[in-house]
Amino acid sequence: MNNLKILEQVAYWWVKVACYVALLMPFIFLPWVIYPYIFGKIIFLVTVLMTALPWYVFLIARRPEFRPKKSLLMYGLGVYFLVTFLATVFSFDPYRSFWSYPERMIGFWTLLHFLLFFFMCSSVFRSWGEWKKLLGFSVGVSIALSLVAFIQRVSPETVLQSTGARTGSFMNNPIFFAAYLLFNLGFTALIFQKSNRFSAKLMWALFFVMQFVAFLYTGTRGALVGLYLGTAIFLLIYALLHQNKKIKKIALTVFLVIIVASLGAWFVRGQDWVRGVPGFNRFYNFSFTGGTVETRLIAWEIALQGFQDRPILGWGPENYFYAFNKFYNPRSLEFSFYETWFDHAHNQVLDQLNNTGIVGTLGYFTFFVLIVWQLIRLKKKQVLDVTTFAISVAILTAYFVQNLFIFDQPSSLIMFYLCLAWWQSYATPGAERAAEQEVAKKVWIKGYGTGVAVLGVLVLTCLTIWYMFCFKPAFASSWVRNGVIAASSDIEFASQAFEKGLQIKNQYPDMVPLYYAREVAGYSRNFDEPDEAFISKLERAYEQLSNVLPQHPANIYALYLLSLTQVELAKVDTAHYKQAMADIDKAIEYSPDRQQLRYVKGKIYLFQGDYDEAVAYFKETVDLDLNISESWWNLGIAQYQAGSLDDAVESFNKCMEIGGHPSNLAEAMALVEVFSQKRDLDKVIELYLKAIGYEPENGRLYAALAAGYLEAGEFDKAREAAEIAKSLEPALSAETETFLEIVDFKENEAMNATLSEE
Repeated sequence: MNNLKILEQVAYWWVKVACYVALLMPFIFLPWVIYPYIFGKIIFLVTVLMTALPWYVFLIARRPEFRPKKSLLMYGLGVYFLVTFLATVFSFDPYRSFWSYPERMIGFWTLLHFLLFFFMCSSVFRSWGEWKKLLGFSVGVSIALSLVAFIQRVSPETVLQSTGARTGSFMNNPIFFAAYLLFNLGFTALIFQKSNRFSAKLMWALFFVMQFVAFLYTGTRGALVGLYLGTAIFLLIYALLHQNKKIKKIALTVFLVIIVASLGAWFVRGQDWVRGVPGFNRFYNFSFTGGTVETRLIAWEIALQGFQDRPILGWGPENYFYAFNKFYNPRSLEFSFYETWFDHAHNQVLDQLNNTGIVGTLGYFTFFVLIVWQLIRLKKKQVLDVTTFAISVAILTAYFVQNLFIFDQPSSLIMFYLCLAWWQSYATPGAERAAEQEVAKKVWIKGYGTGVAVLGVLVLTCLTIWYMFCFKPAFASSWVRNGVIAASSDIEFASQAFEKGLQIKNQYPDMVPLYYAREVAGYSRNFDEPDEAFISKLERAYEQLSNVLPQHPANIYALYLLSLTQVELAKVDTAHYKQAMADIDKAIEYSPDRQQLRYVKGKIYLFQGDYDEAVAYFKETVDLDLNISESWWNLGIAQYQAGSLDDAVESFNKCMEIGGHPSNLAEAMALVEVFSQKRDLDKVIELYLKAIGYEPENGRLYAALAAGYLEAGEFDKAREAAEIAKSLEPALSAETETFLEIVDFKENEAMNATLSEE
């Protein structure tokens, strides 16, 4: 064997092993970076593929049979990437569309790596025997993740992070985990069917059950609907196409049973027993109003508005965030502040429509149509047997349907591109090779020296790319994580960590400044006036975030943090309020109805003593949605500071009626002061009881409650509260005895007054 042949073998096995290793990505998380369950996975994937890329290029240069072949699927993939590229180039924020951001990492840059993974897998895996091993390896990773999910379910403290009753394994998100499991359930079913030995079938059946239980534990409604429809499609294909009449009848019967059972399940979804069934309990009393369903509907509506605003090529990949801000629906805050920061429509089709416009969406649908068309052609040519065809269509159906309720993410995308490579390999069977002499003419590297030189250049190029766009952002991210962890206890160390992160230039220039500003501004809120040393940290954070703002000028979160930082600086120099107002006004320009931004502006008015302006502005904010407790709370504060006690009381009452405030002891005591001025003793007592709920061991709160009861004439309750106060704080014993004597005196006085009236 000559040296070139040795290099060919090395290249072949390097690429093949890299495909296996890449499938470990869903199991990987890097705890030392920010967003370890997303950012960490992509760092891992890019590292694996960058090490294999030089060898893959060498392999296809030497061996034409490993080069990508024409097929309907390839045409569809080409159309999809072309329209995505155009949408990226003409994006509202091209930089964000290309690189994405650490929390999601699904920009065009990452998609190129999934495309590379597709090319590698479809090139070096040809026969069913090879694919069975690769798909089986994926199932093995899925089993390991399912075991982690089981541990999370029974002993959350054992693993690194719990996702609650709905398990998310090492994806830290039940929805993402469910999407991943859909594919592996299909792979497991296929390998089960194609296994001949009973022991093998038993093993794969056990694997299927384990993953299905883990799938149910995710409690993901969209994925359950996807699995249901995928299973229905599988059974229908079997009923129509299988050669065995007995199997056709069984498939049709099971199909009809599933349809009837699902209809029955819908009608009993409100029964109490449904709450005890994992997975299906998420359909208990299902309604299109309230909870996450309604917030998703709001997000979908905004996606359609975004499409209408930019209908041709959309806002650009990963830019739903900007459309959501522009067309923000104030009702989102009814469900929590968390629900007001959407960066995806939670519907892949609507994401496509908003992000890539009509051109990109048609390309997306064309892609799926061509995939199905290729599968049908392969079935007609008898390249695919009925089981492989049925399971392939079922997987594609389940994936597409569940994506109507979520968006693509790394773990589901690597499974999708694995399937694409699998289906592409059937379009180019190993037996169909050009004649040896024709192949020889297509060899691009013919000399050993040339091959080594090309490999050397490629290795250096890939190493440079990896260092610039993988290692550096990961390293900077590790300092961000250190800073965030330390910020609450050691702001000095946190600042040093952020400073070290700033020294590492990478494609995410705002990653460090955003967290730097957030943490120092948040820490500063603990003090009435920051000291001189801390002022320099605030100024530094503001400077760094301002410097990178031109990269994403419409990032309202950055503008929001800039304004908050200026507000903190204004504690020592009120001149900073002017810049704080300018920054928040810019943010409001991009998202005019977002209450969180408006609260900052209204508070700046208050800090400057412009009480009438604050009241007027908070009234406008309340009018955006009358059911937002926070808006009424801020209005009440403004009215109180403006001297309008009656109006403030009305606003605070409305706030408490909705719920959400008072949310802590300080707020409860502040309201006690307000309602005490109105002599509303019932409300004062109610607020003292809420205050005690926040600090049940505080004896002085019970003493104050006792005084309230006394003033309200509830003497027994006054005595009871006073006794509790004395037991909690013995130092109050003497005062309590005096107080109890006063209670006795007041009670006798009240009784005498009643008798005299009679």
